[in-house]
Amino acid sequence: MGIIPCSIQGDSLYYFYNMFNPGIDMNDIFIGTSGYYYPGWKSLFYPKDCKASEFLRYYSSKFNFVEINSSFYNPVTRKQMERMIEQVPGHFLFTLKAHSSLTHERVNPDKSAGDLLENSSILKETGHLGGYLIQFPYSFHRTPENRKYLDTVCRLFEGFPVFIEFRHREWINAKVMREITERGITPVTTDLPPLKNLPENSGFQQGETGIYLRFHGRNSDLWWTGDNTSRYDYTYSREELFERVKDILPLKKSKKLIFIAFNNHYKGQAVKNAMEVRDIIGKDSV
Repeated sequence: MGIIPCSIQGDSLYYFYNMFNPGIDMNDIFIGTSGYYYPGWKSLFYPKDCKASEFLRYYSSKFNFVEINSSFYNPVTRKQMERMIEQVPGHFLFTLKAHSSLTHERVNPDKSAGDLLENSSILKETGHLGGYLIQFPYSFHRTPENRKYLDTVCRLFEGFPVFIEFRHREWINAKVMREITERGITPVTTDLPPLKNLPENSGFQQGETGIYLRFHGRNSDLWWTGDNTSRYDYTYSREELFERVKDILPLKKSKKLIFIAFNNHYKGQAVKNAMEVRDIIGKDSV
């Protein structure tokens, strides 16, 4: 593949980030949204006359990281990554969501992971790689077969900053979390509707990289019946946000990165809540 993983153990990812982007503040908190290319955000976040080709440039002037969700639907290309890098400042980080063939179809993980690592390698080379987000669906139960598959995925991404998200509560237990973190992987902490078998909204999962918190909204009414837009139609109150992030501040000096991403993208709610969290934790600018 042409990819040489970082093999440093212990504080490996601390050195990973500092090796490829010495300007990264390891005591920083990276706040952003799940995706940025939303034409519906014009006038709500983007200026009314902002061209779609300038969305990322404008976005990166307000936030210091973004999740690339389009990579879940269409494999990324190196040219796409090059164009994105040209539009963002040096300290800006991207996390890439793994393609559905890796997490949902689960047919040829070697090819899916290899293509992603190869085509996004320029992010590592230029210091813009935040990591890889691997989101398994609710249907991915904790079975012997799926545990074996998870082991395969972990091995394929060994040495890279990886964040694994489980949507089924079966995986959220001390044993699984310990086994994952011992492999240098950060379990994603989710904020979801309070529904049966979804992970509960309490505490944080810490991993090698630090904390990765994803806010999906708490729209219980449409979670199972809505589409990829209506399911995430939810605006967090300031009180709800405070309760989830109040315990993060003591972790700022731990040489661990903290990522906070908002996926409630409908009508720009993600932007509104991301800015509110930034205000709550006292981070006024990127």
